This record gives sequence, C-alpha cells and structure tokens, in this order.
Amino acid sequence: MLGKSDYALERTGGWDTLGMRGTCSDGYMLRANARGGQIVPGSYADISAQTMLPTSHVVWGALWLGIATDAMTRARAVARAEARKRPGGGGPTGLRLAEGADLLHRMRAIVESGLRRYERVADSPDELGGLAFAAGMNLLKTGAAQLVVEVVGKALAVCGIAGYRNDSPYSLARHLRDAHSAALMVANDRILANTAGLLLALRDDSEVFA
Repeated sequence: MLGKSDYALERTGGWDTLGMRGTCSDGYMLRANARGGQIVPGSYADISAQTMLPTSHVVWGALWLGIATDAMTRARAVARAEARKRPGGGGPTGLRLAEGADLLHRMRAIVESGLRRYERVADSPDELGGLAFAAGMNLLKTGAAQLVVEVVGKALAVCGIAGYRNDSPYSLARHLRDAHSAALMVANDRILANTAGLLLALRDDSEVFA
C-alpha cells in the first residue's frame, strides 16, 4: 500500500470511446518508492486467481445483465403499447420480445451460477486457484458478453426506430454501444484461447461441464 507521498502519476493518454465509458481507462506513467512492509506478500498469479479474476468477471457480468434487463424493459413497454393498439396478437414484435426474454433468462442463469460458485469456494484458496474454477469464471465473462449483445439486439428489433433514436424515451443507443464493448474488454477471443488451454489441462471435466 502506497501513501500519497510515495508515488507520482503522469497522465499519458485520455479515454474517449464509443462504449465502456465507466472504465475511464486513462493512461498513466506510475513512479513509486515502497518499503518491504508496503508490499503485499504472495504472487500476483495467486492474488489474481483468488480475487481479481472472479470479482471482475462477476461484476462485469452483473453490469451487462443490468444493461440487458433495462433494454428488455424498454422493449416490453413498446410491445405493450403496440398490443393495446392491435389487440389479439403479438405478431413479429411479440416473437422478438419472447426471444429476448429467453436470452435474458439464460444470461441471468450464467451470472447467478458464477456468483454462487464464487461464494461456495471463496474461503478455499486451493479451489480458487484451480483450473476448473478459472475456466468457469472465464466462461461467465465470455458468455455474458456475448448474450448482452444478443439481448439488446432483440430489444432493438422490438423498439424499432424508437430504440435507434437518441431523443426517444425508448432509446437503446447507450445499451447498444456498451453491449458491443463487453466482448472487447478484455477481448473474448483472448479469454477463450486461455480457457481452451485450461480445459485441455483438466484431468476431471465434471465440474466444468456439469
């Protein structure tokens, strides 16, 4: 842990993106001096596996689930208003709403399952550092990142031009931008490649594929 007098930050870049606004990943050069007692003991690999990886993937998944849920809430409001005008059938709009609800249900199951798995092994460093747990947390991230795009896409199909407009109460512009950023932060392809290596190294696949 560093005190304010122990380090200096020099800003090297800004953060102006289409989506992922909340990360605010400005670039900095860090110069620091620390004593031995200020250094956290243990390897970075262990710290990352036991805290950073599962926490970030669960929190990201929950964030994207919130985006998807709000998108479907707006889509449902549009569909209900349309149904009042044309009672007796949902038509294509109703079908897209149902498809979106199905995808949202799957997404919520992925996020909640990952959270329960993390809570179950939170006090077990051995399990937190295991290949099966790391693979499961990776699949939470990549699965949620993919599904948020699909859910928002279904919601946009329901809302139509009202969802595409920036000045509409049913606008999905921000949802759409942030949804597509999910697979880029950190890149899904990179995580899937890492996950493939973990799965191939596992001796017992029952926990991952259960």
